[in-house]
Amino acid sequence: MHIETLKLFVDLSTSGSFSQAGKDNNISQSAVSQQIMCLEKRLGLTLLVRGGRSGVELTGEGKIFRSGCEAILERYNDVLEALVKFQNNIEGNIRLVAESSLGAVCLRKQVETFLLHYPDTNIDVEYADCEGVYLRVIAGEADLGVVPHPIRRPGLQIDLLQAENLMLLACACNQMKQREEWTLSDMEGERFVAFASNAEMRAEIQRQFAMQGLDFLPDLEFDQVDAAKQAVLEGGGITLLPAVAAAEDVSAGVLVHIPLKCPFTPLPMGVVSRRDRLRSPVFRAFLEWLQLPRN
Repeated sequence: MHIETLKLFVDLSTSGSFSQAGKDNNISQSAVSQQIMCLEKRLGLTLLVRGGRSGVELTGEGKIFRSGCEAILERYNDVLEALVKFQNNIEGNIRLVAESSLGAVCLRKQVETFLLHYPDTNIDVEYADCEGVYLRVIAGEADLGVVPHPIRRPGLQIDLLQAENLMLLACACNQMKQREEWTLSDMEGERFVAFASNAEMRAEIQRQFAMQGLDFLPDLEFDQVDAAKQAVLEGGGITLLPAVAAAEDVSAGVLVHIPLKCPFTPLPMGVVSRRDRLRSPVFRAFLEWLQLPRN
């Protein structure tokens, strides 16, 4: 017995008209008659008398059945309202683990703005190397993990994020660096400050250098983006950083973006989570937030 049939019976008993009940439920008058006959046959009862003074009159059994239907429909509507409220009420806690070098850079601003947008939520952020991210998520110690070059593993689901572009940067005060366009070979002889502790990003940089017959030989190398930027600002030279980490500095005129004739291939990023984990409203809202395109 479907909930729609119960509603149809209540509507019919209220209006007393098969045609009106049909209009209220977007079906034909004959379909109303057919469904009511099937309902009475299933119950083995006569629920209404046709042709009364009001068009349709309920029998004693029909009145009892209508009262029960109204209670069921009221409870059903309460459940629907509760579900809608639950879906729209974004609150709760998320345990997030991110790849330590690149993940921290890419996530910082997104986490901050998400918490401002959803003040009833909390995000516990921890950092680990790539393997550590996978292990924490598989063990259930984190709800989701953010890694570069996500790799499929049994029991895990991957949701792709916007890939990270790498930008060649120099101190804005160094006019010599502000050419229209560079090739990788132009970097030879320059003081090269690298942020390349991330194995995936370092491998991508080395691969693209090797494609042009060059070695990746930085003069200085840092685990932290801020340290790499500071080294360029204080000692000159150039650096390669994720675009998201340099956007504010470029906008503020502190660093200048040096266009590359052959730009680096964007670094894929992804969210890993357990397939058997129930995705709560706050989980889905945060994932959708991470997937929003960034300028």
